[in-house]
Order: sequence, then structure tokens, then C-alpha cells
Amino acid sequence: IFFLLVFPLKNNQLDQLPDKRKVVICVAARNEERNIAECLDGLLALDYSVKDFEIRVADDGSSDGTFGIVKEYSDVFEHVHVVQVDFSDTRTKGKARALAQLTDNLSCDFVAFTDADVAVSSGWLTNMVRAIGAKGLVSGTTLIDAKSSFQTWQAMDWLLGQLQIQFVSRFFRSAPTAMGNNMLVKYNAYKEIGGYGALAFSVTEDVSLHKAFISEGYCPQMLFGKSFVAVTQAECSWFDLINQRLRWVNGV
Repeated sequence: IFFLLVFPLKNNQLDQLPDKRKVVICVAARNEERNIAECLDGLLALDYSVKDFEIRVADDGSSDGTFGIVKEYSDVFEHVHVVQVDFSDTRTKGKARALAQLTDNLSCDFVAFTDADVAVSSGWLTNMVRAIGAKGLVSGTTLIDAKSSFQTWQAMDWLLGQLQIQFVSRFFRSAPTAMGNNMLVKYNAYKEIGGYGALAFSVTEDVSLHKAFISEGYCPQMLFGKSFVAVTQAECSWFDLINQRLRWVNGV
């Protein structure tokens, strides 16, 4: 499987960084006190120029210490910001509402999305921006941090799923889906479709966004290779895993 990551079926073209390359990285977090610090540490270690990106975290009604942890980071780093979700916003709900509020009225060229339980590599953002071209939306390769046989099985399952997407992508103009925990969009294109706030609610908000980009004539792609890797946490039990998959199936 690692061989497939190093030698993707379809080469990803990497352009030079554009002159206009301001990125806002958006993270929706609810009860993520165990993970959010590692997520922020990874984002702060990006090899992207500090003047060209900022990090925005939405605390989505956490009942633990998530908000306090992010607030500590925002007090130290000028390019880290935390907002609390306004639950009177009825445009949509759930995670999509948090992301809609994070992406309202931004001044940037791109918006990147990742999750609070995800750690990215230092070159992740640079490579995503270099690869987006005219596609409008791109997703990277997501791996699972496996520490047990059960988690290793999940990691293999995730990779095989992404491999299937690569096969499908070879015969169609765009990838059949997107992964919202490792995603970059052009902000002007995102505004054209109205953003998350204009989409019908779905528990798989990333799939809905992907469909909206296609409807506007864009050709979203999934980038397969070690240059675009983000690492997420595995589900801890069969109960959690089945609930995750049922949520995905329901959304799709």
C-alpha cells in the first residue's frame, strides 16, 4: 500500500506557488481537547509563509476544554483565531454551520479544511496550493494513525477506498467524492456556490460541497501521494466505526 502512495496511478501536476496565495485554514471542533493541540501544532509548523495563511477554529458548543486550549494559542499567535458558533444561524446546522460561519466574508485566495483530530505534514499546504490549478477543489490523501490491529485494518480500508477513487478518476473528468478533513478550495469559486451556508444540510457536508463544485463546471480531484498526506485518528470500537460508516452512507 505504501508503494501505491509513493507511486500514484495518476501523476499530480505541481505548479509554482501563485502570486496570490493567501490561505485561511478552517477547523470545526467539538469536544476535541485531546486532539486540538496536536492539530494546531502541525498547522503552525507548516512550511508556508506565516504572512500568507491564518488558522480559524470554530468551537461548536464544546463541553470540555477545547475553547480554552485554542484561546491560549490565539493569545500567543496572531494568525490563530477562535470563534464560538452562533446557534441562532439557521442557514444550516451541525458541522456545516460551523464551517459556514468560519468562511463568511473572508479576504483570501484559498480556503483549506481539516479536522481537529488530524495532523498534517509540513509541506501539506504548499503542495495542495501548487496542485489545485483550475480544479476549484482538491482533496489530499488521508492516512489513519494505527496503533493496534483493529486500527491497522481501518487504515488499510481507508487506503483501498482512496485507491478505488483513483481508478474511477482515471475514467472521468473529476473525482467521485471529496474528503473534508484534507481539502482545499479556491475561495472565489466557493463564494460562487454560496459556500456551506447555501447548501442543503447533509451529515457529509464535504460530499455536498464537491457536488456543488461539479454543478458549477469545476473538475475536483483527489490527490494521491505522500506530498498531500494528512493523518487522522482511528475509531476506537466497532460501535464507533459502524456509526461512522452509517453516517457516511446516509449522507452519500
